[in-house]
Amino acid sequence: HYGIVGPYICIVIYESALNVIKFADYGVNHYDLMIIGNTDYLKKHPNIAKKFLRATYKGYELTRDNPEKAVDYYLKYNPVLGKDTTIAGLPPTFELLEDEYTRKNGVGYIDPAKVTDTIELIRKSYNIEKAIKADSLFSNEYLK
Repeated sequence: HYGIVGPYICIVIYESALNVIKFADYGVNHYDLMIIGNTDYLKKHPNIAKKFLRATYKGYELTRDNPEKAVDYYLKYNPVLGKDTTIAGLPPTFELLEDEYTRKNGVGYIDPAKVTDTIELIRKSYNIEKAIKADSLFSNEYLK
């Protein structure tokens, strides 16, 4: 058996069974993987940011709608896990990307409350005293 630990889930494959443990089910509901951009660059080139995000989320939609084809393409460039394991990992990933907030607002939109929770988790974990405002760390503007 082996496991894959990610920011939101722990996937354990034991005797060919896929078991997913979602950290959010145990009170750890945070962001970890995000698309980050340079603020000055984004201000000067907002259309590039918008096009990049549209392409990224279009790729996500294509993967969700046709996982076999997407996995074949992915494995062409990154064959580490193999087809069966990669396909098995997609449904839990989709479930995490499509929560109540994103179903209402769209995949890719950042929930300010979840950012605040993430900041607090990091502050507690690393003993950071300085307060950080969530809205200083993200923008949904480029998704519009």
